[in-house]
Amino acid sequence: MVIHYSFSTQKTEGALSVTPSLLYGENQPYGFVTEQNRKSEACLKYPELTSAFDVPYWYQDTRLTNIQLDEVGCFLEEDCIPLCFQTAVPSQGNYLAAVTLTNPTDQECPFVLFTGRRRIAAIQTLAPSSRLTLSLVVNVTDIIPRGQNDRKADSTVTITLIGSRIRLTSVSLRPCDVPTLYIAGDSTVTDQSGSYPYRPEQCYSGWGQALPLYLNDSVALSNHAHSGLTTESFRAEGHHAIVLDYLKAGDYFFLQFAHNDQKLDHLKAKEGYRNNLIRYIDEIRSRGAYPVLVTPLGRNTWKGNDGTYNDLLAEYADTCRLLANEYRLPLIDLHKASTDFIKSHGLEDSRRYFFPGDYTHTNDYGAVMMAGYVAADCLKANTFCGYEALTAAMSIPSLTFTPPAVIQPAKPPQGFVDDRPKQSGPAFVQTIDRPDEPITRAEALALLIQAVHFFPTNVYNDMFDDVVGHEWYAGTIECAYQNGMIDPSLADGKHIHPNRPATLADFLSMAINACASRKTLPAGEELPVSCDVSDWLKPYLKTALALNWIDDSSNASAPLLRKDARTIAQKVSDMIG
Repeated sequence: MVIHYSFSTQKTEGALSVTPSLLYGENQPYGFVTEQNRKSEACLKYPELTSAFDVPYWYQDTRLTNIQLDEVGCFLEEDCIPLCFQTAVPSQGNYLAAVTLTNPTDQECPFVLFTGRRRIAAIQTLAPSSRLTLSLVVNVTDIIPRGQNDRKADSTVTITLIGSRIRLTSVSLRPCDVPTLYIAGDSTVTDQSGSYPYRPEQCYSGWGQALPLYLNDSVALSNHAHSGLTTESFRAEGHHAIVLDYLKAGDYFFLQFAHNDQKLDHLKAKEGYRNNLIRYIDEIRSRGAYPVLVTPLGRNTWKGNDGTYNDLLAEYADTCRLLANEYRLPLIDLHKASTDFIKSHGLEDSRRYFFPGDYTHTNDYGAVMMAGYVAADCLKANTFCGYEALTAAMSIPSLTFTPPAVIQPAKPPQGFVDDRPKQSGPAFVQTIDRPDEPITRAEALALLIQAVHFFPTNVYNDMFDDVVGHEWYAGTIECAYQNGMIDPSLADGKHIHPNRPATLADFLSMAINACASRKTLPAGEELPVSCDVSDWLKPYLKTALALNWIDDSSNASAPLLRKDARTIAQKVSDMIG
């Protein structure tokens, strides 16, 4: 069965006609995805099941996607807004998609093509007055979205085009029977969300979502990596069970862990980590599929005392190498390739390939480069029996994809004023569970992040030894850390004690630091004589008194009840607006 879609004003026999006003939704099985239906359709709230593109908060109420139509196809004038088409398919499995693009102009037009946010084409150009059809294989399967406990049944294919004036002319889909390459791993591998207007250097990206760039249509990719996962939690949280439900003889299964395993004592490289990998290898082989070990992506970490490279994952990479030799497996030595690159380029130049301010997670430029290293090592796997189809599916295209010299984080346009309506009694202060119980530090940060309109991130950079990336609060603590909410004195060395009850003083320090990033706050002048707190806390208490958040009778060292935290959070929200 072939499903064919036409995006031009010219009628095509047997094709479903798609116009700019046709928006995908629960009651419309195919159409475009724009700001309008992203906000209104519940089925589009999981990035893993959509295009994984969304706008930052300063564009939440702005219409950016203005789709136009002519006799050649649908298009956008803007060169950094994604044109996203999503369609339901009859069943799960692998689909061969043929995407036809047309450039009717007299100038070369650059473009990039995605399935979801998996990169199919690096930025390349379409010649004037020319047409191009790209073939790609898309896998449709269940997945457990980030932050969810239950698997969601995916039943859609998404094609995303970025390129001004390039027409999306047609899309056809038909089921195909090819091997599937499954991936298990952490945030350095996963399919990350991206923001638009699109700037490749300002998007998190795992190498798994860039790998299709190096694949032909003889194999499909199914990426089940997620932020924060370990060799243990990938199984415990149900991700591995999904893969086993679909894994068949002749498929491939890539495994890359370590970034989060290294933080757990029972998952040391030569102990729990090694044992878990062996169990995966045995299970994969028992299905007639082919395991592949990938050594962990290196971090851009350097020693401050002598400026030498600080390799935090060497022991885990060594364990993968030994296991690959012991079990006669092909090895993707991404750790060596990535650390060689980082060491040769140095701290500052390497930053261009990582998300702004991050030293663990690559941006789109870095992901394309790291996926290229993975593909290069895959080509060496042809010496292993059973891996011939994998090497035949890989190629190394000639790419010119160089990041800008200076990487800046995404920020509001000049002159932007955050004039969103002030929230009246937002949900987090209307009700709160277990009001008479103490609030933990992690819960306190989550409450305050909502109050000041920050957003938990999808990654965690391991700044605290007692926070593992798969915990619900990892992204919250990353966000709080990045925005200066955590006073250094609040942490016990490299420990933040996320589940420790927060004292009133703890909460006030977090709240005042959060507000200070948005507002100028009074310093306060004096404290009650009876106030017995550490010197680092006194400025916070002075400010809290000046703001009338507390009074002279408040016990700063007492655990803070959830209902009282809610009251202060409301005052924070009222101040920020």
